[in-house]
Amino acid sequence: MPFLQTIKQHQTAAALVFFAILIAAFYGNTLANSWVFDDFTSIVQNEYLRSLGYLPKVITGCLQEFADGGCDKTIYRYYRPVQHFLALFTYQISQEPGFFHAMNLFYFWGAGVCVFLLSRLILKSFLGAFASAAVFLMHPVNSEVVNYISAVPELTYSIFSLAALIFYLLWRAHSRRRDLWLVYAFYALAVFSKETALMLPFVLLAVDVLFFGV
Repeated sequence: MPFLQTIKQHQTAAALVFFAILIAAFYGNTLANSWVFDDFTSIVQNEYLRSLGYLPKVITGCLQEFADGGCDKTIYRYYRPVQHFLALFTYQISQEPGFFHAMNLFYFWGAGVCVFLLSRLILKSFLGAFASAAVFLMHPVNSEVVNYISAVPELTYSIFSLAALIFYLLWRAHSRRRDLWLVYAFYALAVFSKETALMLPFVLLAVDVLFFGV
């Protein structure tokens, strides 16, 4: 059949579209949700998101700084400029919670794509990579970070950490300097997303031992 033949020829693109459909089916209802918990102080009441003129403050400050009257006065002293910048960018487009939820779905799709690409590198199998990403996207353990707007750091640090791991494997396989620089770049973005990413070098060390016998 021509349709099935076209799908086979463009199987990667078809997989990415399927992942988007899967997310819409499982999490599309989150678009009707409102703000909860930290969303109010970090987004709704955050005056620093009102204008791009606050970009320097967004990049250098902490997310709860405005609500709590300074980083030194808040218990949330996390330096997560990626989250703050994405909130600023999103707020300029729409101030509705539904749009912020839509962005979370987009980030989750990005994480699923990274799982697919990483699995394909490791397994050398399209079907294995497809199944891995599908299970990841459908697994209920991810429901909180997808539903909760302020859980963006979990999504972005996952994307950047997985991207760093992908390019590390490519660098080990082809020794291209640009791949190594991309590892550094994505690692920095992961760290600026959430502190958990500081553990990534140990993951890369484990990759060396398990896959390259170093």
